[in-house]
Amino acid sequence: MKTSAGVSPSLTGTEALITLAGFVGVYAALLGLYSYVVTRLIREEAPTRPATPAGDEHQPGATIPNDD
Repeated sequence: MKTSAGVSPSLTGTEALITLAGFVGVYAALLGLYSYVVTRLIREEAPTRPATPAGDEHQPGATIPNDD
């Protein structure tokens, strides 16, 4: 297929520009929403783990006893 055959003769420059502006607008809105959510998450206090009872060996980071 030649390039000249792949062009839509009914599409005007104005229509293409409006479509491009729509895509830019949608992605700008998504970027704004993403930035808002990430900023809000960063500013929140980090969640803390509930206290575990002493001697609970099943908690992450617990020491492994020597098997010497």
